[in-house]
Amino acid sequence: MTKDKVTERSVVIVGSGIIGLSVLYRLIEEIESKPLSNIHYSINVVTTIDKELLCHYNTADVIFDQEIASVYAGAHQRPFPTEYINGDKKITYQRRESLYTKETFEYILDKLQHNKDWKNFTYDTTIQLCRGYDLIKKASEAYQNFNDGYNESNLKNFIKDDNSLDESIVPKLIQNSLDMICSYDTYVVNTPRFLRFLYNYCCSRSKTISNIDLAFHFNQEIKYLENAVDFSLNVKPLIVNCTGKGTIQWNKEATLCSTYLPIRGQTLLISVPDNVVYRKFAKNTVTFQDGGKWSFVINRPLPKAHKNFGKKLYFIIGGTKQSNSLDKNISNEDLNYVLNNAKMIYPKLFKDGEWQLERVNVGFRPGSKIGSVVNLEHKARIDKKTYYPVINCYGFAGYGVECSFGAANHVLALINRAFREANL
Repeated sequence: MTKDKVTERSVVIVGSGIIGLSVLYRLIEEIESKPLSNIHYSINVVTTIDKELLCHYNTADVIFDQEIASVYAGAHQRPFPTEYINGDKKITYQRRESLYTKETFEYILDKLQHNKDWKNFTYDTTIQLCRGYDLIKKASEAYQNFNDGYNESNLKNFIKDDNSLDESIVPKLIQNSLDMICSYDTYVVNTPRFLRFLYNYCCSRSKTISNIDLAFHFNQEIKYLENAVDFSLNVKPLIVNCTGKGTIQWNKEATLCSTYLPIRGQTLLISVPDNVVYRKFAKNTVTFQDGGKWSFVINRPLPKAHKNFGKKLYFIIGGTKQSNSLDKNISNEDLNYVLNNAKMIYPKLFKDGEWQLERVNVGFRPGSKIGSVVNLEHKARIDKKTYYPVINCYGFAGYGVECSFGAANHVLALINRAFREANL
């Protein structure tokens, strides 16, 4: 009997932030679901970051490069209503992103319920389910009409005009001054730790799957996207562009039509004792908005192996959103703005002598002037006299974590399409 011929497929993922690693996770999962396949996959991940940042046994806190947006994310699902232009025309990318967030949350819930590795002490995703509250001082038309993305069809257990928020979290005086309070089921996650979970899980899982060869290439700053081809040996690769900003042009002859819009954010990491008073804050995530004024408090869950687990609770406090700013320096003005707003809205989180300012973070959300970019295109490399399929998936601004697995599902569909078109 003649053995079936093995088909070789090569995928090069450029970027290992939350989008790149979610794409990798879903790709491995998809391959594993077809155990009798005669297709062999060579997967290479090319990243600018250092391996130590994703090390399994590194339980210390790590200060990341400010350009690695994923690790500075507050990391919760905070929904937004789709806006409209020209009467009833939906802004397509917003609708698409709201569907990504729904898919991502459903995917996470399914994994937490049915996948033992997502509960494993060694891996520790740090994901915690909680209740989300939107406190809106003056609601825009999109919020008032509960447009797509901000209603019960997109959010689990969505409640309009919710008056159940504990006044020990936000005083009733502030709650009574608002146009709207809406709540929904959501989650929080410690993103640096979750990136490590995805990396370690993908590396471990791929070793048990005979038709996958996975390699990470750390500290690689590629000048042009076409250089990703060189990380695939012998087989024409499919390239997945998860570079966040999307600012790497294909080659030196190409014209880059960049849509990148850096959005500076300065946040505070604070700690409080782990006791019954502060656990109320940990069970909820609250976002306050009054026009251009924002404030949010998001629990930053510790991994179980952390030295302060069970002793301290950590929270991300924020509210700055500065478009087209690339200032990496800490601003005392921003620090005072964020802190003073938070002390007014969540006063009992800042009891004298108990809370501590642990760190001030400055990071840059990789925004896009046209919204996130997720598509399939084909690019030519002249020296190799061939075209390469390129799948773009970048520009998620502050929504990378909450769009992650939904966007990865879209990428997976585009990967399958690209291989079908190539007859591989």
